[in-house]
Amino acid sequence: MLFSIVWILRSENSAGKICKIGYKVLLQSLFLQMTNINSLSSLGDIKDLLTEMKTFFPTISSLRSLLMRFAQLSLSCLCLGAIVLTSFSILSLPARADVFGCYEPGNVCAAPPPPKIPLLNEPSCLEGQDNDWETSCTLINNCLANLDKGGDVTVLSIHGGNIEPGTSEITEGLVETYYPWNRYDFKGHVTTEDCMELDPDASTFKIFHITSKHFNHQTARDLVAAHPKSVSIHGCGSSCSDRTICIGGRDSNAVTTFKAYVNQYKGLWEDMEHPVIHAEDQMTPFELGEPPNVIPYCRQQTLTGLNVDNIVNTNSSDGDGSSDGLQLEISFDLREELTDNDDDDYDNDLLRSIIYGGVGRALDDLPAPILATNGQDVYEVNDQNWIRHYLRVDNWEEYTPEANDGFEVFESGLSTCGLNENASRTWVRIYDNNDQYVYGFCALSNASSLQQIWFAKPEGQAPDSVYIKLIDKVTGKTYKSNRVAI
Repeated sequence: MLFSIVWILRSENSAGKICKIGYKVLLQSLFLQMTNINSLSSLGDIKDLLTEMKTFFPTISSLRSLLMRFAQLSLSCLCLGAIVLTSFSILSLPARADVFGCYEPGNVCAAPPPPKIPLLNEPSCLEGQDNDWETSCTLINNCLANLDKGGDVTVLSIHGGNIEPGTSEITEGLVETYYPWNRYDFKGHVTTEDCMELDPDASTFKIFHITSKHFNHQTARDLVAAHPKSVSIHGCGSSCSDRTICIGGRDSNAVTTFKAYVNQYKGLWEDMEHPVIHAEDQMTPFELGEPPNVIPYCRQQTLTGLNVDNIVNTNSSDGDGSSDGLQLEISFDLREELTDNDDDDYDNDLLRSIIYGGVGRALDDLPAPILATNGQDVYEVNDQNWIRHYLRVDNWEEYTPEANDGFEVFESGLSTCGLNENASRTWVRIYDNNDQYVYGFCALSNASSLQQIWFAKPEGQAPDSVYIKLIDKVTGKTYKSNRVAI
């Protein structure tokens, strides 16, 4: 500090320069205190400093007078700077971020700061598809009256619509195309002027982003509590890297299974010259320094979903007494690809089969079949060329007894198929791009047979694309694959 003062006093004697130097003094002093570094390393240094000070200040009073003047000017500059900086900060920050602390009245809404209010107590934002927000349940018209429907799983998008774009569409696709599970969706889309005024940027995220542990809409809570498993779909922005899924929730088995499944099959998508996907679990502590200079793909521990009050962790207890669920935070670019339903985009259809199939596998169901073409051959019938198109299921091993605790997906003798009274439990049906049935197999004896399924068409009459369904003839469950171009 003494060294800094001497250096200051050797500068030109003007208020502007003293003010400028004042900041440097404070920064250097703070640095010295924080690092415990002494700028005077020897008695010789101290003696030289005192000699220099004596040259500039022949009397103690002159030193005291100048120090007082310096202190006054520095304090004035610091105060002015603080006012300016604070003013800019106030102007740049939204007046109220995350306006609604929860959905319904409750103690969680009263925790300051900032003041948060229940959504149902605020007249500024209107409910309705053409207004500011809405909720919906898929498969069941009245979630509370039909809690036994929709299987054992609840799918949540509590930050749907424009809050975390793409999450509503992902949960909708998951239950309508892949798994007939329960679904709850809270969708924000600010349109009315009164609602926009709650945030200077009219940000749907800032207005309607209700924290997962505070999301207390009774319909959603009751739906989750009535079933043993759930998955909550979220979107991560700057808190995660591109091509990343941050896997959380307290269901450690589901976290481990989803991560392993996606990492095992994501190469099928990456082989099509797509960038690498990162599936990172959030169950372990962050290691920001291991290895050094590497930014983690999932950058905030707030993405873990480990809070016991997080709605996804409030299921009915399953066989092991756990009420924990699975939470997926998905980067914006992956959300865009998962929700791109272009008829000719077979790559993103493959991506959906991998990601959504991983969700199914993590929640103790069979995954979606991952379909690929497998060559063709030409043969002649009655002087006409026919082409046999071969297909394969790349994740066929997921349907073996070893992968399903001994469960025989293709067990024989549990259904009839025409004259065959010893047909397989699971049938394979092939459909074209117009959803028309093409061909099928009802007597496959094991999962490895999925590597060599086929259909035949006269030359030039093949459909543009096909997909398959695996149909369990005992339970009625259906597992749909991705589409492949023919």
